[in-house]
Amino acid sequence: MLTLLITIIILSILIIVHEGGHYLVAKLGGAVVEEFSIGFGPPIYQKKHAKEVISIRSIPFGGYVKIKGQERKEKYEEDDFNIKPYFVKASVVLAGPFFNLLLAIVLYLVLYSVVGYPDTNISHVGRVEHHSLAERIGIQVGDSFLSINNHPVKNWGDFWSKLKLGDTNTLMLSRNGSILTMRFYMTDKDTLGIEPYIPPVVEAIEKDGAAYKSGIRRYDTILMVDTLHVKMFQDMGEYIRKRPGDTIVFTVKRGIDTLKFKVIPEPIAMTEQDTFGKVGIAAYTRTVRMPLIEGVENAVIRSYEISYLTLKFLVYLIVGKASFKNLGGIITVGRLVHSSESMGTSALIKISGIINLTAALSINLFLLNLIPFPALDGFHATVFTIEAILGRPLKREIIESIQFAGFVALVILMVVITYMDIVKLWQR
Repeated sequence: MLTLLITIIILSILIIVHEGGHYLVAKLGGAVVEEFSIGFGPPIYQKKHAKEVISIRSIPFGGYVKIKGQERKEKYEEDDFNIKPYFVKASVVLAGPFFNLLLAIVLYLVLYSVVGYPDTNISHVGRVEHHSLAERIGIQVGDSFLSINNHPVKNWGDFWSKLKLGDTNTLMLSRNGSILTMRFYMTDKDTLGIEPYIPPVVEAIEKDGAAYKSGIRRYDTILMVDTLHVKMFQDMGEYIRKRPGDTIVFTVKRGIDTLKFKVIPEPIAMTEQDTFGKVGIAAYTRTVRMPLIEGVENAVIRSYEISYLTLKFLVYLIVGKASFKNLGGIITVGRLVHSSESMGTSALIKISGIINLTAALSINLFLLNLIPFPALDGFHATVFTIEAILGRPLKREIIESIQFAGFVALVILMVVITYMDIVKLWQR
């Protein structure tokens, strides 16, 4: 029930922000808004304010802003939307997606600077790669970082955020009770080649995950996965990722007992060629917060990274490198919400997971709505652009036929995705 409530709240926020973008820019552009609706279908709530109607409708998977004169007709009135200047019309239809992008940036900022995000607490360096820059400058396993470029290092994120590329870095570290200072130059092509030591202790576990179902519990210490000895948490990561659907024997320490559990990592498909295993456990982290300016910078960077990965997936989908089976609908969103809500040991970590998910979904809406597919915002922007270039409107019959075909295709796609969601849920 909690998962359903959170899912509805997330979807409502995404829809309100998206349609709010259309609404605000339409009002700024002098358009006459007739209705602001959350959802489709029969209304369950309506309130009239001046000449505008605010509606909540029975099917909550979308919304719309109805603007006077947005439909195609032979004769327009002077305040109709379709005779507004090109810049106004394009701005109105693109405002929805870009408000979703803005929402994602704001959510990441809240995550980084207000709520806090989980990060690795540096106790000491757990691994130094051979022939790496770290090995060449003398960093050793067991070293504890104290400061980098005169900035105190409290967690792993502190270290990387203050590391300078294309410049000389000054690192102060502790080794066996002694304080050492190292200076090194790092280019944007260098990789330092170090990892922090993270104890192989299960601090968080997903209750619907493969590990929990097999019997592994919070605070278990992982000793081995199959025949691989686990000295730190990262040791098992790549091993599990490469074995989706295989049976892995986990040897764990629980109190004074040593136990064995057979775990089958859940296959997570990024593309048909890139499927990895997931068991649903996480290591110890601490909640950290960034200063506001640093939070803004990292929020923009994170939004760019998620946008790039989403766009890459869409391209793979179009060229056939990714399967449509990887698409998800409302049920998948619910599963992701449940995973975010059930994973973690504190309210802050659960909230950070839900904020992360909402931001990622908002970026998905941003990119999907820019696609020039009939019934999406990108299609309307494309039509307005073509009409501006030609200097005349396109034929109403052609536009309406394309829009109707696109709407039917979207409905069919939603039905197929929902069916695949149900199948995946049933297979679990």
